[in-house]
Amino acid sequence: MNPANILGIDIGSVSICIAELSPEKDLIRKSYGFHRGAINDTLKVMLGDFNLSEIRAVAATTSTPSILKINRKYDNRVSIIAACRHFHEKIGSILLVGGEKFGLIQFDTDGNYLHFKANTSCAAGTGSFIEEQAQKLGCPLSEYSSRTEHQKSPMTSDRCTVFMERDLNHYLNEGYTVNEALTAVLHSVRENYLTKVADENSIGNVISFQGATARNKALVAAFEQRLGRPILVSRYCHLTGALGTALLLSEQNILLTKFRGLGLYEKTIPIQSEVCELCTNHCK
Repeated sequence: MNPANILGIDIGSVSICIAELSPEKDLIRKSYGFHRGAINDTLKVMLGDFNLSEIRAVAATTSTPSILKINRKYDNRVSIIAACRHFHEKIGSILLVGGEKFGLIQFDTDGNYLHFKANTSCAAGTGSFIEEQAQKLGCPLSEYSSRTEHQKSPMTSDRCTVFMERDLNHYLNEGYTVNEALTAVLHSVRENYLTKVADENSIGNVISFQGATARNKALVAAFEQRLGRPILVSRYCHLTGALGTALLLSEQNILLTKFRGLGLYEKTIPIQSEVCELCTNHCK
C-alpha cells in the first residue's frame, strides 16, 4: 500500500507543531510542544507519535530550519491564511500572537489579502511574556484562563516588559491579588497589541485569532471586550502553521515525490556557535 498522508511542520521561536492530513484533508494526527531551543531532540520525540511509513509528502513553513527532507516550504502568512480559511469562510482580520512576535493580517471586503503588520524589535505582549509572568506568579498555563475570569484589575504599562513587570510588582506590594495581577497582564498584552500593530477601528468585523496564545480564553475575552465583537478561535489555533502547509501541499496533487522518509532527523547534527566581529554588535 502506497503512503497517502501529508505531514505539515512548523518550527517557531518557542514551539513545534506537526499536523498529519489524510487524502481527504482530515486532520488525523497532531502534536504540539515547546522546544526550549533543543529543536532536534524535541522533534525526534514528537515525530515518534507518527507512523512515518504512511507519509507521502512533507511541507513546512519558511521559518522551519532545513533539518528535514521536505517537498515544499510555504510562507508563514500564506500557511496561516490557508488554515484559517479552512475553518472560517470569510475573514476580515487575523490576529496573531506568537511566542516572540505578534501581527495582524488584513483583508478587504471581498476577502482579498491587503497587508500584514507585525511588531519589530519589542517582544512585550507576546506569548512568552504571558508564560513568564504566569511562571513568576505561580500559575500553570492550564489554569490561567479560569483564574482571571470575571476579575477586575489595575492597568499596567502597555509599552515595555520592563515597565509592565515594574507595575505588576508595585500592585502586588499594594495588596492586589495574584489573580488580579494575572488579569493585568492580559490587559497589558491587549493594549500593547492595539498600540503597536493596529487600533480597534482598523480591524475587520469578522476576526480570527490564531496562535497557541489564542487558547487562553481570558485573553480572547479581553480582546472581545475592547473590540466590541466576537472573535473566532479554531480548536486547532495552535497548529495553524503546520496545518496550513499540509493543506497547501495537498492541493498540489503530488503523485510522485522525492520524499523518502525523515531519517535525517534521527542523526546527530553538530551545532557550534561563533561571534560576528564585523560590527560593534558582536552578534552570536
